[in-house]
Amino acid sequence: MTSTISAAIRESLQSVEAVESVERVKDAVTDVLRLTDPAVKVVRTHFFNHTYSPDFMLEWPSDSAQSARPVYLRSTNDPSVLREDLDLIDAKDSMFVQLFMEPDRARSQDEETQVALLAEEVRSSETLMTQTESLEALADARTSSTGAKLFASSVVRGGRGLLVTSQAEQYASAVEAGFDAAGASDREPTAAAVAILESSLDGLESRRLKNVLQAVWVSSGASVMDFPSDELDLSSRLSAESLSYLLGVGDITDAEFWHRLARNLELDVVMNLGDVLESDAFQQLMLAAGSRLQVKSAAVRIGRARLDPEDSGFRWSVERGLLTLRGHGVQSWFAPRAASLSQLASTDTPANPGATQVQDRARRGGFILDQLEATNGSERLSFSSETSGGNLAEVSDFQFINSALGQNATIRRVAVRVEGQHINANFEPATATTNGRGKVSAGTMAVCALSLLTDLSQSARTELEQNIVPDRPTPGAEIALAVQ
Repeated sequence: MTSTISAAIRESLQSVEAVESVERVKDAVTDVLRLTDPAVKVVRTHFFNHTYSPDFMLEWPSDSAQSARPVYLRSTNDPSVLREDLDLIDAKDSMFVQLFMEPDRARSQDEETQVALLAEEVRSSETLMTQTESLEALADARTSSTGAKLFASSVVRGGRGLLVTSQAEQYASAVEAGFDAAGASDREPTAAAVAILESSLDGLESRRLKNVLQAVWVSSGASVMDFPSDELDLSSRLSAESLSYLLGVGDITDAEFWHRLARNLELDVVMNLGDVLESDAFQQLMLAAGSRLQVKSAAVRIGRARLDPEDSGFRWSVERGLLTLRGHGVQSWFAPRAASLSQLASTDTPANPGATQVQDRARRGGFILDQLEATNGSERLSFSSETSGGNLAEVSDFQFINSALGQNATIRRVAVRVEGQHINANFEPATATTNGRGKVSAGTMAVCALSLLTDLSQSARTELEQNIVPDRPTPGAEIALAVQ
């Protein structure tokens, strides 16, 4: 193939000024590294083609499990010289990048022997020896599929062995085919991809990428025991380590890929990610997983200083080990247990709403109110839909509440039925919890809690229902909010 990176490097070396020439070469290599793994931070050193000192240090701020990786540029293709370099420095975990591809010609028997010896030493020293053209081939492959994209990033982070351009193209294509095959439970191409991951990546990258591939395999309905690897993760689900890696890659926009992973994703994996910022990748994940992750409770807070302006859109993140949704001047946290929310202060909880205000919220959200508890501060009374035609939201006059508790009566709690579960929305503090051991999807809980506990604007409600949790059943459907 015609290499734009080689052309750029050759042009750079023709510069009269040595310093300018070196900087331009480093510019070209930096560009191809970032194209191969957009999440990498490329830190330049003051050295160039130095025996002992690296030209770059690669870092991954979004990947705490990944150590910094030194990169050594080399202007020679002579395998005997490159072997000497490996002997002179502690090359473990390093990357050597040859600036020029070897001319396409027949090698002598001695040259073939030297290349074989180089490949063996590179592998035993846990080093990656590659070429600028190989990196460029991986960068080009990123545009074809999610599998190739993940492989390209993993090579930059933890590639091992001698990787020439033809191999880079072949491996990326095989891994791409393996991911497609895993989604269809096709064993042979999946096994070929696993073999490449195990032979060309270090332990961390191989483990993470195989776990992702296994999650795609299981999402197709195949048994984890049939996954073609000698090192099975018997949990049969995506690990927090692998999910964190995926989110850090940053440019995965394949909706079908996220939907596949979301099929077996569990809330505890998301909660074990540590703090996750409101990245675009996490929004893609939650768009697929919001209707699948099961939660028991939610807490809503309004008007904290650290919240975004009221006109900002909703964004998912992980904070304090809890899934959270922030935007439009409110923030809500979601947990698998009610006790998980006890750490959240409730000093800024707004005053309890009146009956008419609650009724308006229920009507706008399309909810059928099953129960309602009112208070005047000293007394409490509960009302059931059984005495009001099946839906308290449709009661034309709440005078009976004022008659019983006085004109200052407010609503302390309401109950609705969602996805076959009762959800109790409490206004002091602003929380929503399912009864007993029941759980509902995070998306359904978000719509229920935010609609009942806050006065959402119409634009916020539309965004919530159409963009944040589009897979949630709409009111009126068989499993929509209803009273039995």
